[in-house]
Amino acid sequence: MTPQAPLHPPLGRMENSWDKAVTWGAYAVAGTWDGTEFTQTRDPIPLSLFDPPRPTAPGLGEGPAGAGTEAQLELIRDEVHSSHGGTILISEIRNGYLILDVFHDDGALQKEVDARHGSSLILVRSALKPASG
Repeated sequence: MTPQAPLHPPLGRMENSWDKAVTWGAYAVAGTWDGTEFTQTRDPIPLSLFDPPRPTAPGLGEGPAGAGTEAQLELIRDEVHSSHGGTILISEIRNGYLILDVFHDDGALQKEVDARHGSSLILVRSALKPASG
């Protein structure tokens, strides 16, 4: 996987940080999203203590492979990064799909790339998801 955008500032502070100015790690965070800004409403939880349901998707090796070739998906990746680079956190090609991890997608980006490239080539995964419960 290749990072495609600068890292966002830490959303909270946790003990065990090696540098007091930056906290590194994987955390589950809760807050509100107004379309441009995330506002944290609870302390972050280390991901090792958080047990969300495991996502399933064909691009994760489950289900049928996508219809894309490596060369085709590389070209599409370049195009998508040119037009949406600021919203893409990471992208990778796996199992015949271009997988785009984005900060937030309410389904609009997935619909857009499906309309342009077909529904069997690109999977968009949103880092921000609605909280349940």
